Formats: sequence, structure tokens, C-alpha cells
Amino acid sequence: MKEDFKDARILIIDDTLANIEVLENLLMMKGFTNVKSISDSTQSILTIRDFKPDTISETV
Repeated sequence: MKEDFKDARILIIDDTLANIEVLENLLMMKGFTNVKSISDSTQSILTIRDFKPDTISETV
């Protein structure tokens, strides 16, 4: 994996905090440094506009 991808802005959206923690910890262990998480999907559009993520992870 390219090292510059590890600086990508990643947004995690999930209503279960345990899922967020697992994914954040996995990403941190893999060296990702710019991760933001929200558990309230009603804040998605505002957060996307402000954070400008390169990728979004929404668990189902």
C-alpha cells in the first residue's frame, strides 16, 4: 500500500460505537493518521462538507 494513502482523510459513520472503535483501532494500527468518526448519521452531510474526506466507511 502506498504510504501517501495513509494520510487520506477517512470518515467513519456508524451508529454503534463499538464498531467505530474497532475500525479506528485497525486503521491506527495500520498507520492511518487522519480518521474522523461520527455516530449520528444526521450529521453526515455537514461533516462531509467540513472534513472533506477522501473516503467514507459506513457499516451496515
